[in-house]
Amino acid sequence: RVAASSAPRAPCRCPPIPSTACKKAFDMRESVLNESDETARQFAFSTLEQLRLDQRLPEAALAQMYGTGKLCRQKRQDVVETMAEISERLGLHVQTAGLAVNIFDRFTARAWQRMTEAKLVAVVSILLAAKFLEVSAPNFNDLSALSKTTREKLRDVELDVLDELSWDLHTPTPHAFAEQLCTVVGASAPVRTRAEFLIDLSYYDHEMLEHSHMIIACSSFLLSWKQLDDHRSAAKHSQLLSQISRTPMSELIRCCDLLDKSFNAILHAQSTTDAANPCMGSHGRVSPSSVMSNFTAEMEHDQQHAHDLVNGGKHFFVPVVQ
Repeated sequence: RVAASSAPRAPCRCPPIPSTACKKAFDMRESVLNESDETARQFAFSTLEQLRLDQRLPEAALAQMYGTGKLCRQKRQDVVETMAEISERLGLHVQTAGLAVNIFDRFTARAWQRMTEAKLVAVVSILLAAKFLEVSAPNFNDLSALSKTTREKLRDVELDVLDELSWDLHTPTPHAFAEQLCTVVGASAPVRTRAEFLIDLSYYDHEMLEHSHMIIACSSFLLSWKQLDDHRSAAKHSQLLSQISRTPMSELIRCCDLLDKSFNAILHAQSTTDAANPCMGSHGRVSPSSVMSNFTAEMEHDQQHAHDLVNGGKHFFVPVVQ
């Protein structure tokens, strides 16, 4: 018994799988993946259509008031920058900050004649957007300290904004559209990063109030492909984006030009700041000029990642910030 149990056993050999069976399994896996991708695209299409129906009309009248000088454009830009800083300090999502800007603009369009404390309205807009989108709302004491006012004053302004807007706060932000568009067009990581950055810039420009949030999102992808030299994707998806947004290409191109102008202005401002203060950091500010340094670092990381992919035999468009 001992001798029999200690005798070496023959290795267990599984029968070889025929090459036809391997190919069939591989084709089945590819079919499942393609079907899953197509299902995700169809769901994204239906979600985009619902978001398009839910979005609000552009505040064209407000944009005209800023354009003619009836309202101060620089004051609005300063307020939006303050809102971005507060949102980052409170750790809010980017869509919350976008909704807060929308609430501020809608209230301004209706009550600009009696609005004397724009920054206080901005803080209340952040509070309302956070209550609507975040899991937990910011603390009243923190907002009171940031706005340098009392809790009672904040509550009064909050009720004033809610009454003026008839308690109707919901609207899809450009970031909500961009999230679904990434699935529809199969955007790469660098394109998505650039598009999201362009959407962030759109909040600072009063001229973007003339365009709907869906047009802004579609234009950000078109401009991202153009800036990253991915002209093939731009040509492939331009008509699709026009059909999805139900907008003529001329309006998408006009929105792209506005975004491109803002992007180049930020690049120029950042280069001027770096030349004047080569050792100065952003110190947590969320203005476009301060974000640009972090954005450029992210693009350099993507460029190195793209280089690795190219060496691995895959085609990848390298983003370059100039």
